[in-house]
Amino acid sequence: MKDKTREKLIPILDKIALFFFIVLVFFLPISGAAIEISFAFIFLAAILKAFLVKVSWEQIRTFFKNQINLAVFIFLICIGLSMLASGDLLAKSFKAWYSKWGEVILLFYFAQVFLKKKQVKILLYVFAASGFL
Repeated sequence: MKDKTREKLIPILDKIALFFFIVLVFFLPISGAAIEISFAFIFLAAILKAFLVKVSWEQIRTFFKNQINLAVFIFLICIGLSMLASGDLLAKSFKAWYSKWGEVILLFYFAQVFLKKKQVKILLYVFAASGFL
């Protein structure tokens, strides 16, 4: 794919992701299905953006130098390792680990990739508006 095409697609993916973040936040108090569908589209946008953007090792190092990112990543790994002690319930534990914690942490990372501070304020206003319904 040409560089010009990539440069045009990345802002479109960012806008699509922002739209589905808004949908996700609006439907948080209302509908579980809308949350899951929104997450799926945000996940798809993140995968597409990962193919379009060339990430350097320096960017990865900078990402994990942020103490919050590193702490969340270590927390997720510790939860994953604690599943080894679950014995017969390993499959059930893995499902809960992936579906609950995995989704929340992926959304945390996706928000860092797609959203700016101004957009986070918009999401907070949308969440407040949906809470009044």
